[in-house]
Amino acid sequence: SARVHELAELALCSLPANARALRADILFRRGDAAFLSGDREAEREFAREAGQLAAALGDPPREARARLMEARSLVDSGAEAMPLLEDAVARARASGDPALEADALEQWGHGFVRAGNFAEATARYRRQMEAAQAIGDSRRVAEAGYYLGEALLGSGQVAAARDQLEASIREFSRHGATRSEAGAMADPATAYAMVGRPADANATFEQSLARCRSIGFLEGEALALGNYSKTVILEGRLDRAGELMENWRECNQVLRSPFCDAYSLLHSGDYYWARQDLDQARVFYTEAVSAFRKLGAVYGEADALVSLARVHAAANAPKDSARRAREAQDLVEANGLAEPDPLPRAYLARAGRIPASEVTVPEARQAPVRAEAHLVLHEAGAAGPHPESALEILAALSSHLTGEDARLFWIHNPVARRARAAETGGAA
Repeated sequence: SARVHELAELALCSLPANARALRADILFRRGDAAFLSGDREAEREFAREAGQLAAALGDPPREARARLMEARSLVDSGAEAMPLLEDAVARARASGDPALEADALEQWGHGFVRAGNFAEATARYRRQMEAAQAIGDSRRVAEAGYYLGEALLGSGQVAAARDQLEASIREFSRHGATRSEAGAMADPATAYAMVGRPADANATFEQSLARCRSIGFLEGEALALGNYSKTVILEGRLDRAGELMENWRECNQVLRSPFCDAYSLLHSGDYYWARQDLDQARVFYTEAVSAFRKLGAVYGEADALVSLARVHAAANAPKDSARRAREAQDLVEANGLAEPDPLPRAYLARAGRIPASEVTVPEARQAPVRAEAHLVLHEAGAAGPHPESALEILAALSSHLTGEDARLFWIHNPVARRARAAETGGAA
């Protein structure tokens, strides 16, 4: 990308002053290169300069593209980007360019996902898909389908999300790419992980990482590393997880994305929680709460708060566990979050704050959440086959693992370790 910047600078210097349209288009290329390399400040500067040129030209499509690029550079900054995103969509629609409108709707959807508003995100991604289908763009259709599935999953519509993600995987396969050169965040590896196909996910993550690295797409690489490490931690392969997370931290140091940094803190907590290092896990989870709260990312904040409740429960600190679980439940109720529910209420029951009989485990939740909820309710003294349900879910989650990998799952996955101990009557 440095070479792209250098060539673009030479091109700009050689243009006559009145070649504003061409200058704007070169600035757009420079902005896209800055996006791929993770340089948000440069991307924003190129967008604003291109927007000034487009305004001077009286060119609405280029003005819309410039506004979209500026909004994209801010999408990880939380609420600051939302007015720009809404304006970018309106300008893109007015320009009559359905491809630009699809791209603007995608970024607007991302903004709502960051805030944990999956209902609004779902609406934007549906419109993105409609725009992509209208112009017959298979790449954009695949990406929109992935984002829509992700938003449906976040809103608790598991069956619909699975159908949508499976359709997206088929579309990706037909398109023949793991990630697009346009810098899409969607990729089939994460889709495989979300629909419960971890073996396919692991193989495809490697392809995704290679693709991102080959085109210098730093944010795509960071997101792939983050999602891959989450999957590997879940499997209990902690040595590999440590390698991936070190690579992820190196990416984030260059990328400087507050959103990626927040999730890096959360997953670091998960890593140390799996290693049974409660003190380190607590440090990272506490920092993750602060990072997500600063961004207004309530979904991530609720997840981090539940993680703290989990650590405090393991440390035999029911008062602290209940306090964090109550904070998480308040966010769930105030924002209509499907997950991490029912975990906050399960930990409240474990701490003796509410009756365990009042907490149920909906099927419309991801498998790891359901397994942990059953286990915590058993620990809270709830009647019913909760240990058996947890073990059944965990067996399905680990069914792709064999030999040493299978053994590591039951040792290092914290829920699996506790569930096996509950089954045998031993200590976790």
